Amino acid sequence: MKCVFKTKRDLTAIILALSFLCLAGCSGGNQPPSSGNQPPSSGNQPAVITLKLAHFLPASHPIETDLVQPWAQAVKEATKGRVIIESYPEEKLATADYTYESVKIGAAHAGISCFSYTRDKFPVLEVFELPGIFYNSPQEASEIAWEGVQMLAPAEIWDTTLMMVFATGPAEVTDYTTMEPYYYNTLFFFTMNTEKWESISVEDRQTILGISDRFFYDVACGLWDKENLAELSDEEKKLWAGPAKLAQDDFVSRMGELGLPGQEILDSVLDLVEQYKP
Repeated sequence: MKCVFKTKRDLTAIILALSFLCLAGCSGGNQPPSSGNQPPSSGNQPAVITLKLAHFLPASHPIETDLVQPWAQAVKEATKGRVIIESYPEEKLATADYTYESVKIGAAHAGISCFSYTRDKFPVLEVFELPGIFYNSPQEASEIAWEGVQMLAPAEIWDTTLMMVFATGPAEVTDYTTMEPYYYNTLFFFTMNTEKWESISVEDRQTILGISDRFFYDVACGLWDKENLAELSDEEKKLWAGPAKLAQDDFVSRMGELGLPGQEILDSVLDLVEQYKP
């Protein structure tokens, strides 16, 4: 399996590791390292930090049962109870289209939703949902999206701290669906409020990043991989190639209006897709 944590996320992990080592070296005697972002607590016990996580899916959806709840339990165990996650599914804390903004302003501390639910908020990331880009599976689409998001690092996502990005790829959650790689791919974000994230100790942040990486590969990438797929014929794919190209050209034009290098962005994603081909 291709490793994707090569850019901004790797740098963050390295900085966290070095910061923790520096803190440990500067602490006196046998006292545990402390973080300037960690509030003081009585009895020299680290304060418990509770994160409220918002998403719009039902409580029975795999995003809640297979991703959020096991991830939350893993974080609680690995941090020895210092970081607790409370999940609020079914839009109990934030609506699907307001989840990102809620996380940004701190109304929710973490959130999962779709980038496309907030139209025009994430113009660069629309490139991963353009028709005409072939993804062989949700696993591949997710790995390409997460690597690509870190590679492009658009300013539109700098106001929160992303844990992962995953995608549906050519499938939808149904008992039986047609594998249509040209016109369908939806990106999900799993992100945190940056101020709340930085209130967690360096050691625990590093731990959470590692857990999130594992759950990205082991769970999130495969959430839509369990479907029964019927693939389109080559002739049917050719019929859709023309309209797909029009949509791509429109993306490049809109990026130009925003002063962004649309063709370069599109080409970089297409090159990344080629790298993932067997």
